[in-house]
This record gives sequence, structure tokens and C-alpha cells, in this order.
Amino acid sequence: LPGRIGFEDALLLPTTGTYKIVVEAYFAFPGTTTLQLFNVPAPSTVGTLTFNGPPVTFTSTVPGQDVDMTFSGTAGQRISLKMIAPLSSDFIIRRPNNQTLVSTKFAHQLGNVAGDLFETIVLPTTGVYRVTVNTWFTPGDISVTLYEVPPDIADGAITIGGPPVTLTSTAPRQNRLLTFEGTQGQTAHIV
Repeated sequence: LPGRIGFEDALLLPTTGTYKIVVEAYFAFPGTTTLQLFNVPAPSTVGTLTFNGPPVTFTSTVPGQDVDMTFSGTAGQRISLKMIAPLSSDFIIRRPNNQTLVSTKFAHQLGNVAGDLFETIVLPTTGVYRVTVNTWFTPGDISVTLYEVPPDIADGAITIGGPPVTLTSTAPRQNRLLTFEGTQGQTAHIV
């Protein structure tokens, strides 16, 4: 596509020598292609995440740079992450055996983005987990905060047509549960 921007992930060169880059013409549009080649630093561990503690921060300097953060978790522990990262970043949580537990890709259009990284995750085993962040398109500031999510709380009942019920969570991602009595064919709405 004319004006399209793309970036391939970092490649570890297997030997010394001359390499060839092939730009394939996928579309029938004439135009120009601009390429830039980066020397990507080796992946590095930039900090240890602590539950409900301060964020681990890092500034990536080139596209494709991987950084790792670690945390110690216990089987059955419920966790959540919050992040700030450059556009189009990959996030992976790896188990203690290095297998992927969960992963996600953020592909936003402008600037840094912030938000919850994953839904609540229940850790399957006890050990040291690794969070990998890869800024494959745009380098920039990275900030990751780790939360321990308390169990969901059952708050009782709410009544259709009754007074409002106020819920207060004690931690990010903690779910609150309400029940109500309904009748077949009834239309309910909650605000």
C-alpha cells in the first residue's frame, strides 16, 4: 500500500557476511520503499516486579528491542498487569519453564498507550515468571506494574426498581458480584 509502514521483528544473524534484503511487490501500486536497518541490543532483564509495588520502567532505544522483567509467583495466585508502552508492542508472560503463559499485541496508531495488559490470570505453578516486552515498531518508554488480585466478592442482592447499590473494590481487576430476582419476559437494565 502506498505510504504503508512496516517493521519485521529483530533477527539474530547466524554468520558473518553479506546479506540480501528482498522487497516483494505484493500490490499493483507503483511507489517508493524506504528501509532503515537497526543494530538491536541483546535482550536484557531490566528489573523485578513486586506485587502492588512501584512500576518497573525502561526506555527502549530501537525497534525490535526486547526487555524482560521477572516476578516470583505462587500456584493459584491471581495477578494482573498494567502497562504504558509505545505503539505496537508485544507482551508475553512466560512460565518458570519458559513456555508462554499468555501474550498480547498492542497495535495503536499514535504515541504511548496505557491500560490493563491482561484480564486476571491465575498462575499455574510456583516459580519465577518473566514478562517480555518487545517494541517491534516504535521505541520509547515502558512501564509495567504488577498487581495481586484478591478473590471476587459477593456483595449480596440488588432489586429491580429498588435503590442503587454502591460497590467498592480494593484492588485492580477485583470483580464484585450481585444477584437479583427476575421474571421471565421482564426487561432489565443496569446503570
